[in-house]
Amino acid sequence: MATLVTIPYDVKLLIRDQLVHDFDVSFSELKSLRLVCREFNDLFLPVTYVHLQLFGYPSTADNNRQLKALSHRTTSSEAVRTLTIHFTEWLSRSSFHSIPYMRERNNWVSPILSNISKVVSNVVTIPLAPINTAKRFGAQCYRSACRINFLYTKKLRTPNVNRVRWFVWPYEPESIVVHTVKLLSRLPQLTELELSLTTVEYPKFFRHLNGLTNLRKLTFQLCPDRPCSDSQIHFLQHLIAANRNLTHLVVDIRGDHGGRYHVDLANLFRGVPVDQPLQLQHLGINQAFLGGWDPQIIEPHIRSLTSIELDFSWVFQPREFHNFWGFLASMGVYPSHIYANHIDERLFNYLYLHPNLTGLSLPGVYAHGNDIIQILSQHAKTLQYLRMSLPTLVNMVRTPRNKRTFLQCTSLQYIYCKHSIKHFLSHNTVVQPAVESFLDLVVQLDCSVHLMLEDREAFDFCQQLCRNSSNTFRRQLETRVFFTLRKGIIPEINCSFKPARLYWKGLHSQMTSDF
Repeated sequence: MATLVTIPYDVKLLIRDQLVHDFDVSFSELKSLRLVCREFNDLFLPVTYVHLQLFGYPSTADNNRQLKALSHRTTSSEAVRTLTIHFTEWLSRSSFHSIPYMRERNNWVSPILSNISKVVSNVVTIPLAPINTAKRFGAQCYRSACRINFLYTKKLRTPNVNRVRWFVWPYEPESIVVHTVKLLSRLPQLTELELSLTTVEYPKFFRHLNGLTNLRKLTFQLCPDRPCSDSQIHFLQHLIAANRNLTHLVVDIRGDHGGRYHVDLANLFRGVPVDQPLQLQHLGINQAFLGGWDPQIIEPHIRSLTSIELDFSWVFQPREFHNFWGFLASMGVYPSHIYANHIDERLFNYLYLHPNLTGLSLPGVYAHGNDIIQILSQHAKTLQYLRMSLPTLVNMVRTPRNKRTFLQCTSLQYIYCKHSIKHFLSHNTVVQPAVESFLDLVVQLDCSVHLMLEDREAFDFCQQLCRNSSNTFRRQLETRVFFTLRKGIIPEINCSFKPARLYWKGLHSQMTSDF
């Protein structure tokens, strides 16, 4: 009789994937399976350590222990593909000024005197509170030692990391963030960087960012505490120019400043030689880029776009940004996947002219159902991906005419639905009959579409309606209903429910436990 160890490897992979997708199997149980034997360790290691949270512990000692562990190469560290840097604040808690801090500011006298005064104050308070003073002084010394240990770390032994997500917290010492960039630049497989900042007051940091030259995907988010200008984010121009193989670019600049950002879009590409333009496949921008729409500079870099994302998350001047659709049409640029969370007639005009729409994502749209159904009718033979709010989608296909139009979409592969069932209540909709009618309509589609629900409550509700139905075809639909946390507009990147299922199991919060 064959055992799980002796069966073929491809069958083991199928069993592993089934366990990964099973909601009744916890992430800790998946990790414990690695301890059964060496074969199980090799089988489950790639799925349990694919994502590592760096410095996610509340304790300085635990973070320092993780740093030391990552300084030595192990089989666990080799399995990591995505690295998320939470914060380096634990390295800057010390009240002592370090030597890199003094060198960074070219100021030695006052920091040294400050350090001496702190030592003296601790010594003076020893007779009054000896135990507390000793603990406080010991903690300060330990934090300083951790900081020195980090600054002298030469390399992270995670050779297979290809994606880094990093939120740079405000007021972090520049020496810390600069050294972090140096560590990232030494990751040989790094091709994706997601960077979020709240300040642009890091000149050395931005200069060292240019050392990253192998990026293919760059996501940059800036949430400054005051308005910024083109001159303050010129570093982004140099970073883009340094990565000639860049295919995915997302730049999101936002803040609570009355929507007064007017960043020049063309400036992002001015550092790239005209005769060697970028071959961008995806571009994501928001309303900060209301100026600089220079077709001579921009068009060479976006002529190969397969997807575009326009973010209208601000409440300020959304209609003015809609002119960008006409700007794209004037250059003959029609990406096959379109994302927009706000629509008006200019987007519809652009979609009517679109020659080959295969993906449409309108997550923040709650009206214009009849206009959207006309777009679906025009692109029924090519549309493969659709993402909308669940209440909007269900209400849109309630009329017989719209149902017939929806059934013409015979190429659909994925339908992503955001928002929970509770959103129906705000639309005065009878929930269960409306959703049942929508599920029956999905069953009638002449294609095996996957229904991807981004809300757990909606997923459980639809699963129950399928499981308890007397309709055989609706019961079979249960195998094509999935819960996912992946949201996006590109099916080959964001429509895979396997990574999403891993994310749901708690990978994002528990990956630090063995480091």
